[in-house]
Amino acid sequence: MKENNNQDLRIHINDKELEDRGIVTHYKNKPFTGVIFDDDNGVVTIEMELVDGLKNGKVVTYNEDSSVDMIYNYENDLLASYDENTYDKITNILFKQEKYNDAFIVKVQLQTIIEKLISLNRKEPIKRDPWSKEPITDTYYIQLEIGVLSSLIRQNKFSNLEKTKKLFENHISYLLKSLSPQAPITSIDDDSKKLDVSVSNIENNETINTINSDSIQEVNEENDMEIFIAMENTTFFYGNGEEFEAMELMLEMGDYEDEEHDLIERIKDQLNCEHLIFTETENNDGEFELQRIIDLPEIDDYDGYGDGGHHGPFSSPDEVIKYVKKLKTISFKNI
Repeated sequence: MKENNNQDLRIHINDKELEDRGIVTHYKNKPFTGVIFDDDNGVVTIEMELVDGLKNGKVVTYNEDSSVDMIYNYENDLLASYDENTYDKITNILFKQEKYNDAFIVKVQLQTIIEKLISLNRKEPIKRDPWSKEPITDTYYIQLEIGVLSSLIRQNKFSNLEKTKKLFENHISYLLKSLSPQAPITSIDDDSKKLDVSVSNIENNETINTINSDSIQEVNEENDMEIFIAMENTTFFYGNGEEFEAMELMLEMGDYEDEEHDLIERIKDQLNCEHLIFTETENNDGEFELQRIIDLPEIDDYDGYGDGGHHGPFSSPDEVIKYVKKLKTISFKNI
């Protein structure tokens, strides 16, 4: 460990004066502050920064050639985050393809995976990291989302990298705002059930040196997405007190409802328009066809008042965009 503010003392894990009392590591009968390490025939395999007997700072694991394998960042004995290299490993477990075309779907899939992990954690007496099984901070999953999104960009896993960077950077900025310097630590309902993550348990902890892909398998299945276009009958107001009746495009995305606004904005961007307003016109066969209204006046206000019909389901945002782009258009002047 090249840099360490707590490196006043450096003690081998087998030192006879090192002992665990509960979850607090003591050295010479005092809570230990410094670095504890283990080795294999003189080659360091792990180093841990401790403050007052608890893991605070970095836990670093090493490969046989002494290169860094993984870095864990701890706060008050709780796992808070990883280093970039470890997030890259996690990312490649979750997203195995070399390239992805739709960054929006990837972002939604990542959020779904994290939501499922959080849901699984609620059933446990203590919140734990799915790979190392270590107890975690309240901000762990925010850091995980930031870490994986950043890794996807860093590893250039998208066909359109520049457009993806803009989407992800905006979302990462939003996530960073939710991280408080005084973020509360994960609460434990029953201290007696707290996992043993003390120094004496390192030698028996087979998961700390390896990310176990099996632990994420149940939440990394293909996500079924069902999207409906839900038209809403709307009165639009413009000009000097003038109005017209038409339909505004809305979306229903079930479990992905938080992404509805983003997809609508994507459709507007693809069509280079400010509003998604539609009408139905009768064709030569006497059937009504959905048409998008173009050449719109400046809309001052609008008032939705009822269901204008559903279209779908669609299995992906790309399908929705292709459907809307293929619809015929009609000029507002011809209505």
